[in-house]
Amino acid sequence: MFLLEKWYGDVVTAEGAGAIVYAARLRWGPLRFAYGATIVFTGAEPPQANATVRRVPMPRLEPEVATWRHTALRADARWCRDAAPIESCLADGPDGSIRWRCHMPRALARVQIGDAILHGLGYVEQLQLTIPPAKLPFRGGSLRWGRYLSSQHAIVWIEWTGAHPRQWAWLDGVGQTGLADLDGGRRLVFHESRAIRDQPLLTTIRLPLPHLARRLTGILRAAREHKRLSRAALVNGDGAAPLDEGWAIHEEVLW
Repeated sequence: MFLLEKWYGDVVTAEGAGAIVYAARLRWGPLRFAYGATIVFTGAEPPQANATVRRVPMPRLEPEVATWRHTALRADARWCRDAAPIESCLADGPDGSIRWRCHMPRALARVQIGDAILHGLGYVEQLQLTIPPAKLPFRGGSLRWGRYLSSQHAIVWIEWTGAHPRQWAWLDGVGQTGLADLDGGRRLVFHESRAIRDQPLLTTIRLPLPHLARRLTGILRAAREHKRLSRAALVNGDGAAPLDEGWAIHEEVLW
């Protein structure tokens, strides 16, 4: 049996500094594995990343608050809900399922990683995946994900290509056809983009267990992650003056 539970949380300040935290646990046959990681990006220096497999708890979720702490990673994160949750089953079939829960599409966040303390708008999601890596629906294509937050709006999107291409987008919790065709004829545009991560996926997840690394190397050898932070704006279809501005974290994983 294959079961991966992965949590993602972030924060971006008004000035564009930010942090990302991950917590995951994997069950694959007899293998049991937990993983925690952090990234801090201030713009003043290259992003700083750290990871561990030691005593990694999953985030604690309450009705209006989510928290995650890890002593070894010097991480202490808290998000207070500012938008209703979104949930979707992205795939469901004989090979397994991908269930996505965006617990906090927008939150008021305080994240401390080491000496860096960041206050701003944040985001929390949970992914539960029972499809083994070799059978993922975007194998041979790409997986794109992103979130845009401002004081007025929250936009989330997921898209994959491959044998069974799919796309989803939500504006303030309401399903959309895509970022270029949001309700009211609006669209999301990006500028002032900078890289948070651009490297092979195997390097990104830093597999610490030799037997797990050997098992995944053949499947993930060619996969590469491109993660970026961008200043973004919600505009009318004619591209006139921005209706709303905020920060987007978005990524593409090439498989």
